[in-house]
Amino acid sequence: MDEKNYCNFLIAINVMFFNAANVFAEPNQSKATQECNVNVRTFHYEKITDLIKSNLDVPNLTGLKNLHIQSRINKMFVKDIFAFSRRIEKLAMQAKKDGVLRNPYEAYTRFKVAYNCNCILSIPVTFYEYTGGAHGNTTLKPYNINLKTGKIIGYKDIFKKALIIRLL
Repeated sequence: MDEKNYCNFLIAINVMFFNAANVFAEPNQSKATQECNVNVRTFHYEKITDLIKSNLDVPNLTGLKNLHIQSRINKMFVKDIFAFSRRIEKLAMQAKKDGVLRNPYEAYTRFKVAYNCNCILSIPVTFYEYTGGAHGNTTLKPYNINLKTGKIIGYKDIFKKALIIRLL
């Protein structure tokens, strides 16, 4: 399945399961809690060629009342994770062209839900890449999201401006 079809598949599954998630919502939850009630599932994508071994876990949100925000967040995860994998594959293509590709390059992603409460969702995603050499490189990218707006929460959203200036 190519990446475009896979993205469309993720969106279709997301919409299909949204209604089922609402059936099980607790009726005595507060309106704010129900508005931001979200579940995070894992979609797994794997690609193995002579150039690359991709083993990607992609977060997929379900159950958010605002489907537009939910879709935007899911697209962000798909976009970022597949861009990472494509970058590694392009490096492998160049290495093959240069005659230095010895083993397939590797791209892995994993995540965990660190926080899912009070309309805030925090998911650190681990990006691992191997492009030859003794070992690979790991990067941890935090996704801290306001579920009411769908926007990424940054330091400026948490700390006062004066505090940030003093820290710099």
